[in-house]
Amino acid sequence: MAEVMTQRSYADLVATIRRGPQGFSLFRLPGAEKAANEIEFFVHCEDVRRGDGDRTPRPLDPEFEDYAWGRVRTMAKLMLRRVPVATWLKRHVADEPLRVGKGADIVTLVGPASELLLYLFGRRPAANVTLVGQATTIAVLQRAKLGV
Repeated sequence: MAEVMTQRSYADLVATIRRGPQGFSLFRLPGAEKAANEIEFFVHCEDVRRGDGDRTPRPLDPEFEDYAWGRVRTMAKLMLRRVPVATWLKRHVADEPLRVGKGADIVTLVGPASELLLYLFGRRPAANVTLVGQATTIAVLQRAKLGV
């Protein structure tokens, strides 16, 4: 299948993705495709955009940022399950943090929801996130394996 895809035009590939799955597919169920792919496409798009080291975020719709925050809230416990320190996530400095894990050693990640997602998906060098905490605790988080 990969060989066939490489022979298709860019416009055709985009049109295929926009059409969505054909035939029998669980992704045709209402909401399933969006839940499974929207964040995945965002992360991979940013991989391409930031692949040369430019970490400049693009302006995103506030509605997408709210959606991304909802995904952060539902995925954070799974994505951070191997981290041996408490991790708090804040999308705005004044917000109450989302607390994941327990313990006295805490690292707080602060940034837009879309940037927090990139961090959780292991794109740490590309994510525009501020880490707040003791240097040794931050180092523990930075060495920990994230993701599914």
